[in-house]
Amino acid sequence: MTEATGLETDAHTTTISVQALTEASDLTEVQRHALGSDRFEVVKRYWDGDLTPEEGSEALGISRSQFFRICAKARGALNYLQVVPGKRGRKADKIVLPYEVERMIEEMYIEHYPQGKTFSAVWEACQVEGDRRRITRPSYYSVCRWIKQRPERERYEMVNGEEAAAQRYDYRPGYKETNRPLEWVQIDHTPADLLVVDSLDRTTIIGRPYLSFAICIHTRVVLGFYISFLHPSAVTVAKLLETCVLPKNRLLEAWKLRSDLWPMHGLPEVIHTDNAKEFVSQVFQLNAKDFDIDVQQRPIGQKHFGGHIESLIGKQSMKLLHALPGTTGANTVARKKLKSEKSACVTIERLRRLVVLGIHSYHETKHSELNDRPARIWEKFQATKNAPRMLLESKHDSFRYCFYPEVPRKKITTGGIELFRRFYDHAGFESSVLEEVLVKYDPYDISYIMVFLHGKWIKATCKRNIFERSNDYELYRWERQQKGERNGTMSAAGAESKGQIFDEVKEEKSLTAQAKRKRKRVKGEEDYRKENELLDKAGNKPESHAPGNKKTSSELKPKAKKEIAKYKSDVKSNVIDLKAIMSKKLTNETDDEIVIYNMDRF
Repeated sequence: MTEATGLETDAHTTTISVQALTEASDLTEVQRHALGSDRFEVVKRYWDGDLTPEEGSEALGISRSQFFRICAKARGALNYLQVVPGKRGRKADKIVLPYEVERMIEEMYIEHYPQGKTFSAVWEACQVEGDRRRITRPSYYSVCRWIKQRPERERYEMVNGEEAAAQRYDYRPGYKETNRPLEWVQIDHTPADLLVVDSLDRTTIIGRPYLSFAICIHTRVVLGFYISFLHPSAVTVAKLLETCVLPKNRLLEAWKLRSDLWPMHGLPEVIHTDNAKEFVSQVFQLNAKDFDIDVQQRPIGQKHFGGHIESLIGKQSMKLLHALPGTTGANTVARKKLKSEKSACVTIERLRRLVVLGIHSYHETKHSELNDRPARIWEKFQATKNAPRMLLESKHDSFRYCFYPEVPRKKITTGGIELFRRFYDHAGFESSVLEEVLVKYDPYDISYIMVFLHGKWIKATCKRNIFERSNDYELYRWERQQKGERNGTMSAAGAESKGQIFDEVKEEKSLTAQAKRKRKRVKGEEDYRKENELLDKAGNKPESHAPGNKKTSSELKPKAKKEIAKYKSDVKSNVIDLKAIMSKKLTNETDDEIVIYNMDRF
């Protein structure tokens, strides 16, 4: 059945023919409805047999064929709205454009609207393309009307992306129902909108850390958080889960906070995550299963399935991080005005304290979904049968070691175990040198490691920190990236000298036997020239450079003899003494080639 609103229904469709009159309807609209009412009355009289078709058409002042069309249109209607005549003239949203112009507008819309994001960008492209195709340019208003006829979601998606359009237009009536605390715990990561500085040098900016949170959706309490400078990994998940399950007293005391600020902890029944690599790891899921924790992932691309944790992260960022010096803000355009690099002054230690205080403030604030404070809701369940599951104190260490990040098959050397550029020592290592063991470490404190040796866990302490780096694993990883020059790095001058060595060695290797003989001959000629220059300096210049006119050693002055002797002792001459060679008996003990020089050249 349909109501008296002009609805016509069949087995598959429901259509609305004409809207009913309202206070805002004008005179023309009222007259159209009045004519429709008259038509409906005449048609009913015709169906009752009171009128013939001729009388009906005459009463309405229309032709017989038109009267039958109105009767067909009114068939099954409960009121006159089905036969109200339409408005005359062109419809308001009707655009009449040549086919080639409308096709061009569509092409330019698809190509330029996602980047330009304005109607003007599409219109400008239509002007350019219209001139190229030699067709009429569409007016700005024609382009605007054509674009406005496109579905609103389509236009929004082209500008903001598919995910943003899904968040805005998809219908999501679902709601996760829970009955007790820790029945459903959601965890997720996000980059913090804050620049963190080095605790030793406040002028050095380390970067934007990652924040990881866990929330119980039944009580809305925050179970744990972790701050990491590098991309979330197994280390992040391990520390986040540890803060969720184990009491936080020792952790809060280490951060110089009251131990009663954050009493919420316990074993989750289900951990709900996205599909990040660290969450789908079989090692993580099997370790959680040992403690009766079920790990489930939300459907890929369905961000709204994690709406509670997404909302929490957004609120913490807006209320806490955006109020701190060094915030980057959530808007990339407004970020330029914040001058985050100049105002940054928050260290990671201080940020941890501020996050804990922010979580405590959130727990003590009335929640709109609970109509109460999350801390009070948690306290109410503590005294009931639906109290959160707690891990036995005797199993705290085994749980902690189970989820600690590990280094498998680490060898015990004669100096202990080397890890993180540190050496760890224990008395039990003395009888286990060169054995391979499983090592786990606490990311908050790497001054010690846990070693599984001879069937039990032992604690090995650091005895040598080579570079004196931080005991906080996150800070250590950042410091490791700032290591500067590697050992063996040469300066520019040293590299230049090394390059000359390479060039000369390469040149030597490339010489042929003939080139080596030529070089030997040139060297001999240079030695002979230098010997004659020494004779000239000593005042014993021979009358001729011919070998026959050369003075003997007995005819030279003592000074010349001394100069020649010194030169020959320093430089090994390649000049061949033919008399000495010919006076000796030649043997086959040498393969050296005898080089005879043309003395006339000198």
